[in-house]
Amino acid sequence: MGFYLGRPNVIPFFTFQIAAYYILPDTTQALLFQILLFLIITCYGGGFASIPAHIEDLFGTKHLGAIHGYILTAWAAAGLVVPNVATWIRETTDSYALTLYIFGGLVVAAFIISLLVRIDIKQLKRAAKRHSGELTIYLLANTLFLVKKYRKTSYV
Repeated sequence: MGFYLGRPNVIPFFTFQIAAYYILPDTTQALLFQILLFLIITCYGGGFASIPAHIEDLFGTKHLGAIHGYILTAWAAAGLVVPNVATWIRETTDSYALTLYIFGGLVVAAFIISLLVRIDIKQLKRAAKRHSGELTIYLLANTLFLVKKYRKTSYV
């Protein structure tokens, strides 16, 4: 689906996940429950698979490995912490509903951060383009100046 929408257009995936996390606690039908879980797992796997390409689109290939390593490290840390937090919430409230609402809130936060990063990257790319154009003009002017200077000099 990412090939049809384009990698930067992740809004539908966040929207599906946010809706699923908030509908899931009140779902009583088994089939709807399974569909919502399948949707969440599919978005989770799709996000995991497309991260390297998304990093490349945003930051280029120079630091892709390092950034991907940071993301995988954060993912691993979450894998260690979140089950303990989910268990504590389940034991405290005697329900998984609050856990699902918290996860929905985290997806909302991730969506907002994703939009802010995209906006910031676009601004940085525009500034770099503007400055690279100025640098090109500066280098061209200096080159022309040097060419004129050395043409006037006589070596004979």
